[in-house]
Amino acid sequence: MTYSLPPAITASSGLDALTRVIEPFVSVKANPMTDAICRAGIRYAAGPLRLAYHTGSDASAREGMALASLFGGLASGKPPHSEPCMVSPVLWAG
Repeated sequence: MTYSLPPAITASSGLDALTRVIEPFVSVKANPMTDAICRAGIRYAAGPLRLAYHTGSDASAREGMALASLFGGLASGKPPHSEPCMVSPVLWAG
C-alpha cells in the first residue's frame, strides 16, 4: 500500500514514525522496556528512511518504516508521552 506514495509523503510519514519512536525514549516516563523498544524502532527508521525516500519500491525499506511506526505505538503504551508530541507537528510540518 505504501509503495506508490510520492517521495515527499514518504519522507513526511517516515519522519513522523521516527519522531513517534523517539518520543517515549526521551519521556520522563521512560523505562527499560520502552527504551529497548525505542532503540529497535530508531534503528528500523533511521536507516531505511533515506532508502524508502529514494527507492519507493524497496520492500525492506518500507518494512523497516512500518516496524518503526509499530514500535513507536508499542513504546507509547498507556501512559501519556506528550512532552515531545507538542513539538513533533512543528518540526515536520512542510
